[in-house]
Amino acid sequence: MALVGMGLALGACGDDDGGGADAGEDAGPVDAWVPGDAGETVRWSVTVRDLVSGDPVQLAEVCVFGFPQLPCGTTDRMGETALDVPVNLELQLRTTALRYFPTLTTYVADDAPRDVDIDLGKTSNITPLIASVGVTLDDTKGQLAFLAQSGPGDGLEGVAASLDPASGEGPFYTNGSIPDETLEATSDDGLGVFGNVDPGAVDVVYANPNGGCAPSEGWPSPTADALSTHIEPGHLTIVIARCDPPPVDAGIDAGPADAGVEDAGAMDAGAMDAGPADAGM
Repeated sequence: MALVGMGLALGACGDDDGGGADAGEDAGPVDAWVPGDAGETVRWSVTVRDLVSGDPVQLAEVCVFGFPQLPCGTTDRMGETALDVPVNLELQLRTTALRYFPTLTTYVADDAPRDVDIDLGKTSNITPLIASVGVTLDDTKGQLAFLAQSGPGDGLEGVAASLDPASGEGPFYTNGSIPDETLEATSDDGLGVFGNVDPGAVDVVYANPNGGCAPSEGWPSPTADALSTHIEPGHLTIVIARCDPPPVDAGIDAGPADAGVEDAGAMDAGAMDAGPADAGM
């Protein structure tokens, strides 16, 4: 996942509402951000880069959000670190660094090691981005960036999004990494933002005219074409969905034409076979 430009241009970056005391009896994932027994863990390798320059971010702290009993990782001069995360769990990584906006990225962990890339935006970039659409950041709310991709690094045009439950301001879709208030769906960078979203569990619901969308960096949702995540005050939450691209033009299909050429070849061969018969005459 990558965030580029002045503000955000992401590219390659829960089954439940997260509440309820009984949720833990069903499946640990639903309360991933609530401190508790981490249980079995798996090692993740994490690389943190600056969203604008792509340079490694040194001394960034990466933690499994809501699990203070698990050690955090601190990036080296290459922007790399490693940390243990709970297995088979819906979780978020919280990444912080001096002069950078605190960021939450959303995953479903299995029992396999994983390489994770996190792009961190400077506060001096994120704040003007949100302010450019007339939103004054409220520290008691969270900011949300969502991306529609047809594949890693490939933003998808024409996808709209909404929040359930609705809150905050937006969505604001970007064009060339800059919010464009005339847009009613994503440009080809695939990115949109919501400002000042209420803290807690939320679904990002995608409307894709080409088909469906499914979580890439986000939690499964019971709502079709949606993903779930958790919003924390004073943080930027980032989610990514993989969405169906437009269908390939059916007219561009050389198969039958090629077959015709092959058939013609066979006919030529047959004509050559007939040669000896002509010679006999």
